[in-house]
Amino acid sequence: MRTGGDRFVVEGETFAFVGGNAAVMHGAAARAALGSTLDAMVQDGLRVVRIWALGEAPADAPEWKREFAFRLGPSGWVEASFEHLDAVLEAARARDLRVVVVLANRWADYGGFPEYTRWTRGQGASTGARPPDLTGNELDAFFVCDRCNEAYRAHVRRVVTRTNQRTGVAYRDDPTILAWELVNEISAFTQRGEQQLLEWVQSMSARIRSLDPNHLISAGHIGFRGSRGRQVWSRVCALPEVGYCDAHAYPSGDPRVTSPSVLRAWVSDQVHAWRTATAGAPKPFVFGEVGFALHGERAVRHPDQWMRAFLRASRALGASGVLAWVYGPTAPSPRPHLLTADATGAELRVRRALRRAARQAPVRRAVAPRRWTARHTLRGARVHAGWAVSESAPNQRSLTMSPAAFRRASFERTGHALGPPEHVWGHGAGVFEYAWRAPRAVWTGAVRIVVEAVLSSELPGVGDNDPADGSEVTVRWDGETIGTAMARSDDGRGALERFVVDDPQIVTRLLAGPRHRLSFHAGTSGAGGLCIYATQPIRIVVER
Repeated sequence: MRTGGDRFVVEGETFAFVGGNAAVMHGAAARAALGSTLDAMVQDGLRVVRIWALGEAPADAPEWKREFAFRLGPSGWVEASFEHLDAVLEAARARDLRVVVVLANRWADYGGFPEYTRWTRGQGASTGARPPDLTGNELDAFFVCDRCNEAYRAHVRRVVTRTNQRTGVAYRDDPTILAWELVNEISAFTQRGEQQLLEWVQSMSARIRSLDPNHLISAGHIGFRGSRGRQVWSRVCALPEVGYCDAHAYPSGDPRVTSPSVLRAWVSDQVHAWRTATAGAPKPFVFGEVGFALHGERAVRHPDQWMRAFLRASRALGASGVLAWVYGPTAPSPRPHLLTADATGAELRVRRALRRAARQAPVRRAVAPRRWTARHTLRGARVHAGWAVSESAPNQRSLTMSPAAFRRASFERTGHALGPPEHVWGHGAGVFEYAWRAPRAVWTGAVRIVVEAVLSSELPGVGDNDPADGSEVTVRWDGETIGTAMARSDDGRGALERFVVDDPQIVTRLLAGPRHRLSFHAGTSGAGGLCIYATQPIRIVVER
């Protein structure tokens, strides 16, 4: 397998595919169903399978964890798991399936980076519980942690340099392997972390290339939703060490994607980012996971229609591959995205959609991709009017407003978090707008206005108070700017910011009339975005 511009090439022919992820690695049931799971994928005409060749657990792990581990503690290699990986590659080869091999997990499922971090911290006996995922700060620290990365490199070395004990073929020479994927759903949370991520991807790709000069390498990036994530994803995608771009797609979880027709614009935006990032050095693009929930509270109506729309859009826009999430054995209880060999109902309809798409010839850029600029907007009806007079300051009138009682919130994504602490958040550029009334008794003779709110930037996770990850906030009164501030980096708490207008003439103009709007605008400088916390209500003070 090699690449030719923005396409995969096999024996001189363009190779584009519909494929799937396969749960065949972890646990006795998944391993026993290897044959039936791969047979179901072949029945659906799939050509590529993505698997997780990973599993880290404490040396004292309970028996259920030992069933899927490749490694118990830093030096406790589990040969049976590597032998099963041999069997998976042999079974895939027999079915003419190519395999993307994922070498680590950013999340705590099956150990992953959190377990590597546990080892380097020397933490004690396992409780058997799933360790917590790494916070944004901890993930940033992982990228520059020598002991963490040596633990990761040791696993990479053991997998990539292995010789299949069933076929006698060295992994580095096995055409069954399409690519090595550095890690499942890598990402970064801060500007410092973004640079560390880029350097980590370059370093680890170079290490794999020194062990195996024959196979492609992908970063395993989770993808993006907002402008900040788009920038770092594009930088990772453009790295020369990365053989093809990848992203994961669960678009029905994006509140802006309200129908299959809107979904096409979402897909087009992803493809537009890829085309832009690789304009000078084209390379292929693969959706490494694509799923629409079949069961549970996040289930979508008619998931087969959503999947069909996604497959049509990605094909028309020129993506080289789509990997559905996830084929596996029948589970005791319904799992949101599981596709099984004995599928019925919605599962079967989704498999049929995949089957139809797999039979179609690839289309090369039949449609030009476009950037999607949709916003997530929430609206409320509250108009605040509860002015109060303080006994200790009779010359003041004050109005307090809950951050969640906005008239309008409009960002790339926005929401209300119950905390702790409770706060509203908006990702990327956008605005929180509040409506209120001021009777004549409030503004007659007023000479000063003070607006107070507890603010921070908004990061996907918790930041580290690096000023570079703050966010410039502009406060406007009926559209007129009354102040700006650099809100601190998203630390989950925020800090009190005060905006003061003390020119009596301006105060009189601002307060004229009974109805007003107060809005908090976040731009794209720094981290961008905005959180407003309920640890103290938004407060307007008018002094006479």
